[in-house]
Amino acid sequence: MQPHDDAGRELPTGASRNRQSVAPSQPGRGGNAAVFVAWQQSLPASLSAGRRYDVAVTMRNTGTTTWQAEGDQPHRLGSQHPRDNTQWGLGRIDVPADVQPGAEVTFAFTVVAPETPGRYHFQWQMTQDGVGWFGELSEDVVVQVNRLGGPASSSGSSIADAAPGVDEHRRQARRNMISHRHLRYAIARPLGRCGLLASDRT
Repeated sequence: MQPHDDAGRELPTGASRNRQSVAPSQPGRGGNAAVFVAWQQSLPASLSAGRRYDVAVTMRNTGTTTWQAEGDQPHRLGSQHPRDNTQWGLGRIDVPADVQPGAEVTFAFTVVAPETPGRYHFQWQMTQDGVGWFGELSEDVVVQVNRLGGPASSSGSSIADAAPGVDEHRRQARRNMISHRHLRYAIARPLGRCGLLASDRT
């Protein structure tokens, strides 16, 4: 049977989800409060180690204070499970702009799957620098990270994929060399030569 979230929506097959709350209805220190709205783009259930994946999560400001994008104590989205971990390549995401009470904000960012294969948790929560963590945690997405080259989702791209295609250039150069030799062979043959020019016998 297909799993559903608290709102009755179907969850992707294979992804384990767990939603946890930390007193989201009552503003905490500094008037801060938040609720998790939805994963706009989450991780697939199976990842390749070292590959990049785009994600997007929406949170709602249910407190009495504006979330600040700048200043001495800005608000951010922070990693959880474990708290403030950097196993996804980063641990804090800046608020893109000030978020008024009652408003929603979507954090869109790119993570890098851990290099060590295994089972990992992917979960986030709001925090304010110098004040502390607050509000509801996002759904806990549990994923399996496999070694590069093993079974994985095709939606990710490796860091190496962003570099110039050196191997492809080499393959193309080899194809060009072979085509060039075939052309020289075709030209030389009607002249009664051995098939390859002297420069090609090395």
